[in-house]
Amino acid sequence: MAREAAIFLALSVVSLGCGARTNPWAVRADEDAGPIEVEVSADAPVHPAEVAPVDASPPTGERVRVFSHTGAEQSFVVPAGVTSIDVKLWGAAGAGSGDARGGPGGGAGAFVVHPGIVVSPGETLTVIVGGGGRLAVGLSAGGFGGGGNGSSHPMYAWTGGGGGRPALRRGASELITAGGGGGSGYYDEDSSGGNGCARSDGAGGDATRDGAGHGGTLTAGGAPGVGALMGEAGSAFQGGNGIGGTAGGTGGGGGGLFGGGSGGHTWGSIAGGGGGGSCLVPKGGTFTLAGAPDPDWDGVAGRPVLREGASAGDGNHGRVVIRW
Repeated sequence: MAREAAIFLALSVVSLGCGARTNPWAVRADEDAGPIEVEVSADAPVHPAEVAPVDASPPTGERVRVFSHTGAEQSFVVPAGVTSIDVKLWGAAGAGSGDARGGPGGGAGAFVVHPGIVVSPGETLTVIVGGGGRLAVGLSAGGFGGGGNGSSHPMYAWTGGGGGRPALRRGASELITAGGGGGSGYYDEDSSGGNGCARSDGAGGDATRDGAGHGGTLTAGGAPGVGALMGEAGSAFQGGNGIGGTAGGTGGGGGGLFGGGSGGHTWGSIAGGGGGGSCLVPKGGTFTLAGAPDPDWDGVAGRPVLREGASAGDGNHGRVVIRW
């Protein structure tokens, strides 16, 4: 009998007027977990939950394409006779801290839905699926799709890379975009990366605490975190890169329509997290945080990972689903 684990998620379905906050959709790594059922309680406490991917494959014969992260651009050719497509995008999560005492998590990616993107039969659209931010010695790389790099210390994995954005493009023009989460800072249990599209207008959320990078807006990249060493501002599609070298490093910004700024280094070992990326949501679309219940969600896309009693981990990749 397949093992089942229930997870309780706090539904802060973008009560969006809030600014950045510690990510409510973080999950604890559990490589041995089996399939899960998701039970949601609006009153559940915000804490990591044991989770593994679930089977979110579409029914046989359904007209749908599911795109997973490959680290490269992908293509979707609009079928004959199709003039409108339904699109769901999950932004990738930022990576957590390398603090072995149990560091903060990266920011969550955004979840964007649009029920009717206008297309032309036979045209080829570009699909970008954001990669989760990395946490590694040498370089905590930002995820594919504009995630900013985190720390680059030759001996330690200090801070996380930002998560990349998923997007649907026509030529060089973005049609719809979901923001990625920022990479976490270091040495402060509340120094989490900002969430993608965490504000009511679709702007990215700020990281928390000292040296926090700011979320990307709808018109400009997020401002860098301040401190003795300044972070790097985000830009179009790209999160700012964290401070590298032996200074300790700071969290990278998440990718998005405009990327989040990276964290600043304040003093000692205090390093800020990166801000989340912003969204591009055409009229008629909606957005919230990755992790909100949806039949096409695989249980992990867009969510950061925490390992209790140890360092945090890489952020989960994004996901794109197209129906017609």
